[in-house]
Order: sequence, then structure tokens, then C-alpha cells
Amino acid sequence: MADAHKIILAACSSGDIYTLKTLFQEFHIGPDHPQSVYSLNQNLPEEEQLPVGERMFDHAIRGEQPGVIAFLSDHFSHYSLGGYSMQAAIDTCNTTVLRAVCKCDPASTSAELGDDSTINALGYAASKKNGAELVKVLLDGGADPNTTPPFKMPASWNLSAAILADLPVSTFEQFFDAGYQGNDPWAVKFAVEKKRADILEVLFARGKEFADAQFPAEKEMIAIANKDNDVTMVAAIKRGYTVLSKRRPERKSGLIASFMGKVRSRSRS
Repeated sequence: MADAHKIILAACSSGDIYTLKTLFQEFHIGPDHPQSVYSLNQNLPEEEQLPVGERMFDHAIRGEQPGVIAFLSDHFSHYSLGGYSMQAAIDTCNTTVLRAVCKCDPASTSAELGDDSTINALGYAASKKNGAELVKVLLDGGADPNTTPPFKMPASWNLSAAILADLPVSTFEQFFDAGYQGNDPWAVKFAVEKKRADILEVLFARGKEFADAQFPAEKEMIAIANKDNDVTMVAAIKRGYTVLSKRRPERKSGLIASFMGKVRSRSRS
């Protein structure tokens, strides 16, 4: 059994699907195969038993074998790939591998990355060298951009992490396209501090549509920009808050006017 343990994991790492199919049939490895080590016989060393599902996925992910990931998913369709498996996929910086994991378990795209993690998959992906590409894969795979981080630390919010990683403005458009509703209370502040007027414009232009979108006090943001005598940023801040102050009241009054119009119409009839 120890030999089978090694051979199966080696096949997962190398992409040898033929060997995996053969051994799965020989040892009757099916959907009910143990997922974690906690399901093994605790009286025997792990190496002397067939590898559990999470070990197979881990070797396939770290070996950057999307074909094996898909093969394993077909056999273990109920397995969760959130947490450490998702983190391993992001660590590869391989968009094909990450896309395969997202397809196998869409819920993993919004998951925490472990019990002690301070950040979600989106925020973690943003910190990588090809963060923009990885974030796009996660959003396309179903990641919820509004998922709050485990401990709500400033730099751990999804959008804030992307701003601090200096990702391109197109990434922030993608956040809104994926349903972001402006719930990150630190995003505007970080955009000002990072001198990203382009991001700031997106936050105001698209965040104004959401009543609960987070926008700190205008004076505080101007004070931050003034520390560096950044007149361009000050101008961008003023434009943004002007738009914000105009659009929100107009939208509310429009709704009230519409409602009153319906009431008058009914009373006349």
C-alpha cells in the first residue's frame, strides 16, 4: 500500500492520468474515498494507506496539472477546495490551474485561506506578481467581491488589497462588473494615499449607485492629499464628492416624485 501511496501522488504531480485511472480501478477509489487525513485509520501511518483526496489535489495543484485537477474533480465532486487548496492554486500564479480549481469548486473563490488567514482569495491573489490576471480568473469564476475579510483589517479587504498592490484601473471596473457594491470602508482612503486618481474616479462613478457604498469624509481625504501638495488628487476628490452629493439626493427625490405621481394619478381616477 505504501508503494501505491507514492505512485498515486507522483502521478498527480506529473499529470499521469492513465496511471491514476488504473490505480483508482485497482483499489476501488470512488466518490466516498476519504477527503482528509482525519478520516484515515489513526493506528497506521498515513504513508502506509492510500492518499486522501486533499493530498491528491494538493499534488496536482502544486504540480500545475489542470488535467489531473479536472480528473480528480470528476471522482470527488463533493470535495471543497477552499482554504489551503485555493491558496496553493493562487501561489502557482498559473491562471490555467486557478481556473481549473474555480471550476471544480466555485465556492472556493470567495473562501478564507485557512483558520488563521486575515484575507480572502481575492485579496491574496491581488498581491501576486500577476495579480490582475488572477483576480480576473477568480471574479470570472464566481468570486463575490463583497465578501468581508476574516478580521476586517484595513489592508485585507478585497478592493483595498487590489489598490495597495497597484493593480490597473481595469481590475476595479471588473470588481464592479462582478457585483461590487462599495462595501470596502478603506478603498477611497487607500486610492488617495496611493495617488490613484484613476481608481478614485471609478469608485465615485460606479459606487454612487449604491446607497450603502462607503465614502469617508471629504475633508479627511483632501487633508491626506494636501500633505503632499497633490493638487491633481485634491481636484479629483472634489469632483468625486460633488458628483456624489448631487446624484444621491436626485435619485431619492426622483423616487419620491415618482411615488407621489402615482398617488395623484390614482386619486384623480
